[in-house]
Amino acid sequence: MPVSSLRLPTLAFLLLMLPGIPGLTVQVRAQGESCPYFFRDSLLWMDGSAESLLQWQMVDPSDGGAWRRDTLDLAGMLNPGEGEWLYVSEADTNHIGKAELLSPELPETAQLNDLTLSFYLALETFEGNGIAYVELRQDDEWIRIFEVADDYYGKVRIQLGDFAGKPMQFRFVFDDEGEWSWGMGLDEILLTGRKAECGDGICEPSEDCPGDCTFPEVAPGWIEPGTDLKGNQVNYSRFARGDRCDDCTQEVELGFSFTFFGQSYSTAYINSNGNLSLGQPNLAYTPAPFCQTGPAMIAPFFADVDLSKGGEIWYYTDPEKHFLIVSWLQVGYYGADSNAAEQHNTFQLILTDGTLRAVGQTAIPAGVNAIFSYGAMNWTTGDGSGGRNGFGGSAANVGLNRGDGENCDDYGMFDRPGRAYYGSSLDLGCPPNEVNALEGQTLLFNATEGDYAPPTLALRLNGEALAQGHVLTWETFAPDSWELFLVEAARDTLLPQELITLPAEEAPALSLGVFSMEIPRPQLKPWYRITGLSMNGTLVMSNWVSLADETAGDFQLLFIGPNPTDGPFTAKVNIHQAGQLAWQLTSMAGQVLSQGTWEASAGTLQESVSVEGLPTGTYVFTVRSKDTIQYRYVVKL
Repeated sequence: MPVSSLRLPTLAFLLLMLPGIPGLTVQVRAQGESCPYFFRDSLLWMDGSAESLLQWQMVDPSDGGAWRRDTLDLAGMLNPGEGEWLYVSEADTNHIGKAELLSPELPETAQLNDLTLSFYLALETFEGNGIAYVELRQDDEWIRIFEVADDYYGKVRIQLGDFAGKPMQFRFVFDDEGEWSWGMGLDEILLTGRKAECGDGICEPSEDCPGDCTFPEVAPGWIEPGTDLKGNQVNYSRFARGDRCDDCTQEVELGFSFTFFGQSYSTAYINSNGNLSLGQPNLAYTPAPFCQTGPAMIAPFFADVDLSKGGEIWYYTDPEKHFLIVSWLQVGYYGADSNAAEQHNTFQLILTDGTLRAVGQTAIPAGVNAIFSYGAMNWTTGDGSGGRNGFGGSAANVGLNRGDGENCDDYGMFDRPGRAYYGSSLDLGCPPNEVNALEGQTLLFNATEGDYAPPTLALRLNGEALAQGHVLTWETFAPDSWELFLVEAARDTLLPQELITLPAEEAPALSLGVFSMEIPRPQLKPWYRITGLSMNGTLVMSNWVSLADETAGDFQLLFIGPNPTDGPFTAKVNIHQAGQLAWQLTSMAGQVLSQGTWEASAGTLQESVSVEGLPTGTYVFTVRSKDTIQYRYVVKL
């Protein structure tokens, strides 16, 4: 499903991001999934229950009323979270005045990074009366770090930056400003931090851990300019405006049908400012948060590139009409002072027809048709977009944007140096990320649906029952992450039996990320599973697959071909018992394109299936009986 843009409530509130406080960022977001901060410790917690309030102090309101924790109907509109919450309400008295909730004093937070305070807040005002704010006490001084002065429901996240390392205390305040108002609710107050530890794989400025700060120069999916996907030397084309271009574009013929949010395109515009657009060029140089209106856009790094400040753009179109490669090499930004290498970015975009299964050393999952890869990334923002020395201002965008203002996949925005990735600004409401987190990364997208497709350690198992034995095929999108594979068989999946253990380097590989092996038919063991041991010690198990014996009342989809095909293909099915089979040809999104039934006798059935009129791409061919469903991917040339 395409990702729809989040719309926060209309707010006329004040967020105080005090300029004299370094490292302070406030992020307000709708309720939902939290940003992926890894390896974090909880330092402070309050969820509205009596147990969590033991160390907190509730200061009585100055003019009456009191803090409450329950779910009374009268205060239902003040519930910002779930279950019990804490609230003050003017309904308790005619006039509250000021109510405070004080946290316990916290010990020193030295040796912690990403110190972050988050909480759910509900504020109901009346005719402009009422304010909620949060203050932090440090060195005997109360510092206001957040304020809102209009109705609000949602989650607030505050990055506390340089406040770490000293004792601190928080107070949450509701003030009716001397007039009648409704009140305020609080829930799930959480202070977290992350220890700076060597060996955690995270490069922190405050730690001396060379092993954590070693990153590849380019991504494993990077294609060296001048070569095709197989490493063959080929001729690239230079971007038409050469190295003197600022805010310019060039239309190119793809040679294949590229599907973007369900719409097919045969041409695209390479735009100098780190993106490729469809249907019309995109000359904008200042990114706006996705989902913005405008041209349909695929953005490996939408920011203000100025080629006169250094760098080139090269592209290559596959003569076999399957892919396009566009590389931004050592490009500078508008306003850069010089052509120094530290002010340059290197990144790459590959569009495909959906048939590619590997790019460089990266296996490509089915459905992926847009790949972003990164080398060194040293700036985010041009001077014309509010940047200074390459950072700050309007954050650079990475992701997909349909251009309708509603549908996009926002991988994230980037506006500063460093290696922290907090997540999607759109989906998760996360703060902007740090650009060096992209270095050495390959990002995969299913642009047909508008989804990010992160590589995982998942194992997908398929099997075939043939006369000579059983053939197992398993697939992983992280082929270099495995220590060994264990093949198990079972009559009862609660009692599996080990068949064979294979070191990963000895597993019989069909292609990058796809393994296949044939084993003799075991006695009375129709179920199979693959368990993988990853390099970091994680055990990952595949799905169980049941393979029927030849004498069972079922069928086996043996073969479809030719595949890939530019005409009809033949499906070959081994029928174990006479009966009716139903078949369907669907898009990767599940849309039924053609279907039918076959009346089959026991034995081998061969039937022709047409793909006439279908655009180039990958499809799913499914055959089913009463008890069995089997499928194969079909590639239309």
